[in-house]
Amino acid sequence: MHGAGVVGAALMLVHALVDFNYHIPATAISSFLLLGIATAVIWPERAALRKAWLHVLFMLLATGLAVGTAARGWGTWAGWRSIPEKGAEAAKLPVETLEKMGQEMDRWDPRSPVLAETLADAYRLKLTEVYFSPQESSPEAARLRKEKLDRLAEAAILWYRKAEERSPKDDAYYVRRASVLDLQGKFSEAEVLYRMGMQKRPNGKFFAVSYGNHLWRKGDLEGAKVEFEKAIALPGDVRAGNSAEKDSTKEAEEMLAQVKEWIAKGVGVRQVKKFNPRED
Repeated sequence: MHGAGVVGAALMLVHALVDFNYHIPATAISSFLLLGIATAVIWPERAALRKAWLHVLFMLLATGLAVGTAARGWGTWAGWRSIPEKGAEAAKLPVETLEKMGQEMDRWDPRSPVLAETLADAYRLKLTEVYFSPQESSPEAARLRKEKLDRLAEAAILWYRKAEERSPKDDAYYVRRASVLDLQGKFSEAEVLYRMGMQKRPNGKFFAVSYGNHLWRKGDLEGAKVEFEKAIALPGDVRAGNSAEKDSTKEAEEMLAQVKEWIAKGVGVRQVKKFNPRED
């Protein structure tokens, strides 16, 4: 039992070097349980002095773990306290408030990809609202609109990049950044990111639908039609905690119907209204 407790506690500490496992209360509690097992049972053949030293060693280890866990937990709690849990809720706040939240959030928990993604989603949703809002004809109004679009886009890309740095294996951030570039009209840059995402997840319905949406925004209706058909036919790439794949088939079917309707009219039309609820 003693050996199992030592090994288990050591493995969890090693895991903490590359992951955020001590942000989860259940994991932290389990660590204390393992340390209790390691310190409560000592092999009887060991000398009394050696037993005492082992107790001191494990007491110091437990204290260090407790302090580290408390600091991480406090930082995570303070970070989440500074921003709404969902990007859609945060998007309702003024840009100035989001900027202050970002500074506060980064101060408390600069390693959390989820917090960075939440803030990035908020900026992207605000960007979408401006992009699809009615445009005024005056040059001054057009200039102000472009400045606002660029400011929101830069903020969204900044926070998606931070999320990507904090969780490099999460390939969904490629698509998120690409969708922001689409709204800026930077289709060539967006194309590169979409391709990178589809290379990593070739069977992902969500990625195929997103790329079809990109082609639709460019005005390439035939290309969009092919991608939506591909998305419907793909087996999907469902991952734990990800419901995007499950909804993508229905979205692809709805978007394919819209694209076919425009193709039948014989005109190439860019996407001029919000259609895909997850991307837009």
